[in-house]
Order: sequence, then C-alpha cells, then structure tokens
Amino acid sequence: MKSVLILMIASVTADQHIEDCQRRRLETLHAACVRENNNAIRSLEVNRRHFIVNHEYKIGFCWNQKAGSSSLIEVFSRLSNLTGIVQEDELYRLTDFMYPKTNREFERMLQNYKLFILVRHPFSRLISGYRDKVLLNPGSFAGTRVFEHLKNPQLQTKKSPTPPSFIDFVRLIVDTKLEELDSHWYPYYLQCSPCKVNYSGILKLETLRSDWTWFKSNTNVSISLNHLNRNQDRKNASNYISKIPQTLKKKLIGMYREDFKMFGYRTTS
Repeated sequence: MKSVLILMIASVTADQHIEDCQRRRLETLHAACVRENNNAIRSLEVNRRHFIVNHEYKIGFCWNQKAGSSSLIEVFSRLSNLTGIVQEDELYRLTDFMYPKTNREFERMLQNYKLFILVRHPFSRLISGYRDKVLLNPGSFAGTRVFEHLKNPQLQTKKSPTPPSFIDFVRLIVDTKLEELDSHWYPYYLQCSPCKVNYSGILKLETLRSDWTWFKSNTNVSISLNHLNRNQDRKNASNYISKIPQTLKKKLIGMYREDFKMFGYRTTS
C-alpha cells in the first residue's frame, strides 16, 4: 500500500511539473510579445495553410518543418483516417487535406479549438535542415534552391555535387530576406503568428516525451508520437555552431531573435 501511495504522489508531482512548465512557456511567449510591442509582428496575417486541424477532437496545430512536423502530420492523418493516401516520405502532402479550407472554418478553429505549436531550438532546427536538405537530399526542392543561390557549378556537372559548407549555408540564410526563406528554416514567429493566436500549449522537441503525454491528457488523443526526444541535438548543435565566425553568428541570432525570445531558448549552443 505504501509503495502504491508513493507512486501516486510521484505521478501527481510529475503531472504538476508538466503543467507548471506549460504555464511558464506561455508566460514567456506572452511577455515576449508584450515586450517587443512590435506592430510589424502583431500585424502579420495568420495563414490557415500553416495549420492542421481535427474537428472531432477540436484541436489544431501550427506545423513547422524540421520541428517534428512529419510525426505530427502522421498523427493527424490517423485521427482523420487519411493514412495510405501518400507515400511515407511524402507525408507533408497530407497538409493539403488537413488545413482549414475556408475562412469560416479557420475562424471557428481559432476561436473554439485548443491550439498547439511544436518547436525546437532554432540552431538545432537549422542544422537539421542543412543535413537533410543539403547534405543528404541535395536534389530536393530546398536543396536545389540552396545550390542555385550559391551558384555552385557542380550542380549541373555531377550527380552528387559537393555540398556547400555549413558556414556558406548560414551566410546564404542571413543574406536572404525573411519572406523568401525556405519553409524548412522559416522562423516560427512568421509561420505561426504566436502573438496573435491564442495557443493552449507549446510543445518542444527536446522534451517531447513528457510534452506529448501532457498533450494526450489534455485532448483525449490516444495515439503515440514517433521519434521522441532527440538526445543528440545539443551535441550536434555545438559542433556546428562553434565553427561559425562571431560576426556571422550574431547576424544569425538576429535573424531568429524573436524565436529565441518567444520560446525561451538560449542563443548559446
């Protein structure tokens, strides 16, 4: 009996910790929005194509590529019985079936549903995008854009072109206008309008195991999420970021400044 009681207390304590964590994350977001008082950010249009919605559970997610989006889309496809429509490596196409189709549907979601956002450290996300789209899949749409913008002649002369270095990739990012960035490294604050949308919770890839448990208990969703907690993110980020010249790093931090502040991430790797 005593051991059962101890387990019950531990469970309640863990649940309260997660609730407190969510409260602090939302407070950090709201404080950043108030502190910035940036009319440009507040005037951003909320794009319904950036959301996936399920009406049965009355939930919506703003999805960000290279921040667990494939796993999220897979969960929502199962909730909506859309599995098997596309190949596993083309899950992103399912968003065409799951975003709010009309402004009326979108407004209903914004006003009446529980809304969530999933993020990860901006540096880790950028590195993931570089490794996936530039190193491993240079022929992808995003990878091709990188090679073309850097005017790498090997793109046309080799099937496996020599990829640009991460530093060259970062230079390309900071020299690109925000609105022209590829969706795989598009800032969260532009994708998800967190100063205009009333989110019920902020999930982070770094703590996704506990965050997803909290999400399920708050939405009655019972589906487990694949690819939980990326334990190597911090080590990988340090290896890449430490090689960036300080002046370039400052520009990179400036580009994602709002993401760092709104979601409580440190600019040190």
